[in-house]
Amino acid sequence: MHVPLVRDHGSAAGATARQRNQWLASTAVEAGLLDGLERRLRVHVYVVSRALDLTDGDEPEQYEDVFVWLAARLSSLDDRRKEEAVRSLGQWLQEDAPRGEAAACAALLFAGPDLLKPLEQLYEDIPGARPALLDVFSAHGHDVTAQVVTESGRPDATPDFLAAALKYLCRHAGARAVDVYRTIYQPDAVSEPGQVDPDVLAAAIVGGLMAGDGAARAALHMVIRSCGDTGTCEPFLRIAALAGDLSLYPHVQAYAQAAPAAAYRLMALYGHPEAAEDLFEGLSSMREPAAAAEAWCMLSGQRLGHRPRLRLVGNDAVQSGGDAPDVEQAGRWLEDAGRRLASEGRVFGGAVASPAHLHRLAELWAGQVLEDILDMIAIVTRTPAGIHPAGWVEERRRVVARLSADLPRTASTDAAPAHA
Repeated sequence: MHVPLVRDHGSAAGATARQRNQWLASTAVEAGLLDGLERRLRVHVYVVSRALDLTDGDEPEQYEDVFVWLAARLSSLDDRRKEEAVRSLGQWLQEDAPRGEAAACAALLFAGPDLLKPLEQLYEDIPGARPALLDVFSAHGHDVTAQVVTESGRPDATPDFLAAALKYLCRHAGARAVDVYRTIYQPDAVSEPGQVDPDVLAAAIVGGLMAGDGAARAALHMVIRSCGDTGTCEPFLRIAALAGDLSLYPHVQAYAQAAPAAAYRLMALYGHPEAAEDLFEGLSSMREPAAAAEAWCMLSGQRLGHRPRLRLVGNDAVQSGGDAPDVEQAGRWLEDAGRRLASEGRVFGGAVASPAHLHRLAELWAGQVLEDILDMIAIVTRTPAGIHPAGWVEERRRVVARLSADLPRTASTDAAPAHA
């Protein structure tokens, strides 16, 4: 195989991995588009993995180079190359971006089942790599629950480790780890803002709500009422929205005054009639109309068209520059489907948010909204979905198929996927 050809595949793999990360960081992207991108990524990495002797060189530094270097070795048929990758992971997973981020992504996607035991040894030997490795284990369904529960109770556990540990437990142990969650959101710990790291506290409350623990709901109320309507409250307002806690919805309305774009997304997650009306008003507003349209699509499954923005000059309407979402289109949906669906229950993605419908959306969507859907499934059904939001689309479809086989289809599942 020619060296230039292999290098071309390496460059393409790095660029594709970077594009994939950008899509996952967006609000929403169609899973079918992401699946096509991932198929190309696997082809490029495969070619490089079969010609590693032609690409050896200096230790990589940039994101794309680190990702390809590791992904190719983790995919290699040569055990020595895999061992080389594992040794480098032990070092690079402790580092910040770009190497730490690229190493975590490569391991999450390309570490096969045969490498989970060596990675578990890394977990034992290198504490600084544990948060990233827990994410890898989560994506592969690798059970280290007993170790995580024990280490979460250690007084020297860092906030980074605790946040990763609690997310792992939420995705795999679910309600079985409720005693761990409770140690985080006990009243003494949440009575004063800032006593517990926000990421740690948010993950613990999600776990407690999944377990049906009333103390988790009480902690959520206490945190939101103590932090007011500032940006520090947003992760907890998101949890309230996912749980459908209507008593906390006025805090979202107040938050919209300071951060309308973020509040619109929270309204979409609530999915009840008042939230739909507030979001409809946001479409007509001059404050972040594009964000309102994106959130409207999350709630209704409807991608709005655009019309020229107009303003009155005397008795005439003239174009004021730029486009605005088609409010009339949204109004027709609200009059027809919106009110009908709202009478049946909470609405998300264009239909009643039943477990069957949420599973279907988890198959159709990717990006930040997928994490919202997976947390909503866990809280509503009190069972982890068993899906990692950054994992392969192909694997996610297999998991959703298994989940859906056990659920009655009580809602329409033909909502069109939203994509940024």
